[in-house]
Amino acid sequence: KIGFNYLKENPIIFVFGITSYMLFAFTLVELHVILPSYVHDFLEASGNVYASAEVYYSIGAIFSGVLILRLLSKFHTYLSVIFLMIIVAIAFYALTFYKSLLIFFIGSLILGITNAGIRILRTTYLFNHIPNNVIGRTSSVFNSLNIMVRMCLIGLFALPFFTTNDNVRYGYLVGAIMVLMAIIPLILHYKSLINLDKKQED
Repeated sequence: KIGFNYLKENPIIFVFGITSYMLFAFTLVELHVILPSYVHDFLEASGNVYASAEVYYSIGAIFSGVLILRLLSKFHTYLSVIFLMIIVAIAFYALTFYKSLLIFFIGSLILGITNAGIRILRTTYLFNHIPNNVIGRTSSVFNSLNIMVRMCLIGLFALPFFTTNDNVRYGYLVGAIMVLMAIIPLILHYKSLINLDKKQED
């Protein structure tokens, strides 16, 4: 209740917190639901390719954890989040329509970089803008909503359409659309987010 009340009083933080969480929600579903079927049904590849995708994802995540804040330090946090979301949306689009191991591995690398990068930027931003006494409660709200989103995605990808032939590839198109839709509120609230930073600096 405390978390909901705080976010209700600070809708800009709620918008940033929930939209920047969308890629993480999709990534968890992608790794456990889409990826195995994508490799088997669309790429028609073996388990080695699936395992290699995990390696490239991990490399991207490590790279992001070490360098992302340094590389994007000159930009506002939410602009960096938007940039990374656009990059991963392009990667998801490519994974949908191009049957290529090279693109698949590059896409896995990009997903690792962007997912970890956005989580780092998001966490940093929220800790800088939410008081310590309510940060845990607001995180509980975000986590609960994230679980609901993941449940909806799992239900969606369980539909017969995604399990027919190589239609599992369209799961990545769903991911691209989902990420792009999450960008829209960030763009619409751009000025409000800037003003929030200015108020904090004052």
